[in-house]
Amino acid sequence: MRETITSIAMLLTVQLASAQITITAVDMPIQSTTTNLAIIPAGSLTVPSKGANQNWNYGSATPIRTAANNYMLETDPIFTSEGIDVYLDDVKLLNANLGYEIASEIDFNSSGVDEKGLYVYEQAYELSAFTGSPLDSLKFPEQKIILSNTKKVIKFPFTMGDTWQTTSRRSIDFTISAAAFGLSNTPAKHVYYVTRTDSVIGYGKLRVYAGSVPSVPIDVLMNKTTQIAKDSFYLAGAPAPPALLNAFSVTQNQQLESQYNYNFYRKGHYNYLMRVKNSDVNFSQIIEAVLNTDNITPTNITEASLTNFSTILFPNPCANSSINMVISGGNFKDATYSIFDITGKIVAQNLLNMQNNSCTISLASDLPNGIYNLVILSNDSGSTITETFLIER
Repeated sequence: MRETITSIAMLLTVQLASAQITITAVDMPIQSTTTNLAIIPAGSLTVPSKGANQNWNYGSATPIRTAANNYMLETDPIFTSEGIDVYLDDVKLLNANLGYEIASEIDFNSSGVDEKGLYVYEQAYELSAFTGSPLDSLKFPEQKIILSNTKKVIKFPFTMGDTWQTTSRRSIDFTISAAAFGLSNTPAKHVYYVTRTDSVIGYGKLRVYAGSVPSVPIDVLMNKTTQIAKDSFYLAGAPAPPALLNAFSVTQNQQLESQYNYNFYRKGHYNYLMRVKNSDVNFSQIIEAVLNTDNITPTNITEASLTNFSTILFPNPCANSSINMVISGGNFKDATYSIFDITGKIVAQNLLNMQNNSCTISLASDLPNGIYNLVILSNDSGSTITETFLIER
């Protein structure tokens, strides 16, 4: 059972003018818990203005689904000896339909937040979709990598006018079996360079969606980020032959994962408050926005509406085809739920069917044993619940 208590400071006045803010290491604690996110479609967004003392209002931009970033405390001495504090699971794409699991190893320090290493899980992927043979595969051994050149995510002090750029090289080992090319567990490498460029181009007050009303104005910095990853592929120590690359829909020096984002940061959180994702280098074509829904105060909060609610999730561990939740207090009659596996991938998502103060959530029979996160978002109040459960059949 988890007891959740939300405390809201009363706002006597709302002053929209904003002094320039500066974020330091003291203002950005180590992120080591789940960050609850919500996805906003492009149709309800406009390109944010730039410059000093801005007032950005996305309070009516309604999310359509939930997501999460799961930051985990690092305990491996190979990483902690380098000052690394947490890791965040991700997927590195090789093409639009094939990728592998990888964890970003993150160091919080007095000069900034840096990606200092990578962890590659032991994993294997069957390649019949590309070669036609179910015996063909990619296999990745476990790898613990300390980057020779780190990626700077945040530079302290962090304030209007700051700029920085870093380029880091990553090399991932794997083996490939592809009978049509005479390959059987042949050593290969995926080498890629990540160049990230940041510039703080605005500050001011940001309103975001907080249920049925906008949030109170939040002091933020606006950071413009371009990240380009260039991929290369090697086979048995030499550049992979074009015929093999074509079979897997990859090219040497491809730029598959270019990112063009506006990130809005507030004090007290490492994860951005809001990210506006664009598809082009001119930052003019919005794809979607991602909103951090944690610790957001709606404009209509009063003392009478302070929320106290508790949750019970059972059975946990679960060996059945469903899991039950009881929510005492709070408003979750109009809510959605998402279930994430340990890599952060959404494995289930639907409307929450509350009956009185309880609900039953179906679990697919093919979900493997393991740890899962359940995230519930109230569409009325903007409140979120995060629970972790174990499937053990």
